[in-house]
Amino acid sequence: MLKQIERNFIMESLHDFGWTPEQLESELTNRFMRYWFLCDGDTIQGYVAGQVLFGELEVLRVYMHPRFRGRRLGNSLLKKALKDVDSAFLEVRSQHQVAIKLYQSVGFELVSVRENYYSNPQDDAVNMLWRKEEIE
Repeated sequence: MLKQIERNFIMESLHDFGWTPEQLESELTNRFMRYWFLCDGDTIQGYVAGQVLFGELEVLRVYMHPRFRGRRLGNSLLKKALKDVDSAFLEVRSQHQVAIKLYQSVGFELVSVRENYYSNPQDDAVNMLWRKEEIE
């Protein structure tokens, strides 16, 4: 169960992902959803949202508050989320090179590209996979 401060932080980040509050409310009822937060005292710096099923994490969102970007905190946050799973996968817009470099820094590898998957703006979807045994 999320604390109210965590829920508010997630709600404030949704515009970056094009999500609506209704989509978040639906997500919160999913028993497979997990959230990992990176905090400094009472200040939430970022979070990872994903579904965990049979030891596999589907990363749905990685968000770092703008004040804390560029400090390699995303790397620590992702490692925290990957700690207790055997594998993980995600999809990211090809134009999000900073995000792709972040994912690669913790061991994600490019698996495939879906050309012209996104619209507004048009972009390819990059599918990435992480396996625990590949970096241990």
